[in-house]
Amino acid sequence: MSKSLKEKLSLWGQQQIEQGISGEINVLVRYKQPLSREQEDKLEEVGYRNYSTAGNFSSGAVGNVNQLQKVAELPFVSEIELSFPLKKQTGFD
Repeated sequence: MSKSLKEKLSLWGQQQIEQGISGEINVLVRYKQPLSREQEDKLEEVGYRNYSTAGNFSSGAVGNVNQLQKVAELPFVSEIELSFPLKKQTGFD
């Protein structure tokens, strides 16, 4: 795992990668400030597919861990969280 990814990825995300996550990886990315068009282009170049953006956050996906590391290396990215399935809540009427 690259130094940048270790610094920016949540502990839970690091554990998932160490356990051998594969395939498309859905993520939530936090930026230091709202993105410029140039920054959006740079994200695309490294393999990030943006689903939606709100302020200085976006949700999207990368194809593999190598692309995730490239996203983490971008200086305007401050934090990365891996998406996880929500558990069905029971006991509510």
